[in-house]
Amino acid sequence: MKTTSALILLAMLSSRLPGQSVNSNLEGWVTDAKGEPILNANVIVTSPTMLGIRGASTNADGYFHVLAVPTGVYFVKISHAAYVPGNVKDIRVPLGGTARIGKVKLDEKTVALGEVVVTSERPAIDPQSTTNGRNLRDKELQPLPLQRDHRQIANLLPQATVNYLQDGLSIEGSTGLENKYFIQGIDVTDALLGAVPLQKSIRATNAS
Repeated sequence: MKTTSALILLAMLSSRLPGQSVNSNLEGWVTDAKGEPILNANVIVTSPTMLGIRGASTNADGYFHVLAVPTGVYFVKISHAAYVPGNVKDIRVPLGGTARIGKVKLDEKTVALGEVVVTSERPAIDPQSTTNGRNLRDKELQPLPLQRDHRQIANLLPQATVNYLQDGLSIEGSTGLENKYFIQGIDVTDALLGAVPLQKSIRATNAS
C-alpha cells in the first residue's frame, strides 16, 4: 500500500514539473571597425546536427538572436551589402542554453572604379572675362518654330525671359531697358529710351 501511494505521489509531481528543453539559442553583436553597431546585417547559422539553416538580422544595436537551435557545433556567416562578410567557426551551443559569440567586426567594402574616359570636348573658358553668354548656330535654330525676330533667338538662352513689364527681354534679372543690342558689331539699341531696337534700324543695318 505504501509503495502504491509513493508511486502515485511521484506521478503527480512529475506531471507538474516543466519539460526539459532540448533546443538552445545563439546570440551576438555585429559592429563595424570603429565599434559602431550595424543595422540589418544578415546572420546565417549552419550545423551538421541541424537540418537546413537558421537566420536572423541585427537590430539598431547590432544585436541578433537565433532561437531554437539544436545543441551542437555551429558555423556563423554574417553579411551586409556595405561590408566584407565575416565568419565565425566552431561555436558550441549547449543543451537548453544560450551560446554567445560576442561582437563580430566587419570591415567596410572598397569598390574599385574603372578608368573614366571623357570623349566630349570641354568648352573653352576665358578666366579674364565675366561675360555670360552663348553662341547659337544655324543648325540649332533652323528646326525651331521661331518668328523672324532676333528677340526670339535671345529668348532661347537659359538666363533670358520675357519681362512682365513688356519692355523686352529680362536677362539675368535686368529689365528690358537695361539691355544693349548689337547686330554685326553695330549698336542698334533705341537711343531715346534704350528699349528694344527698332525694326528700321535692323533693316538699315542689314542693308549696309
